[in-house]
Amino acid sequence: MSPCAPSASSPRCRSPPPASPGCGTTTLDTDKAETEITKELDKQVGTGAKVSCPDDVEVKKGDTFNCTATDPEGNKATIVVTQKDDEGNITWELKK
Repeated sequence: MSPCAPSASSPRCRSPPPASPGCGTTTLDTDKAETEITKELDKQVGTGAKVSCPDDVEVKKGDTFNCTATDPEGNKATIVVTQKDDEGNITWELKK
């Protein structure tokens, strides 16, 4: 079963456990988040968009960060990602 099971109104993804850079802070595996969001965007809207998220997102329940989706024509949209917990679980919403 895929860790990502979005509905039309509220996509929800489970990222892998957070990765730690070894410096005392725990950062989210945003590469995995990008992959999962890209897969679900393709399923929902079939755009072939590329998703880019920041690399240095600290794991913290309730925090949000923005990713950018770019379609093949170069159009960009913001994806707001919310951390559901301290375990790497996220929800996301495409803002047009």
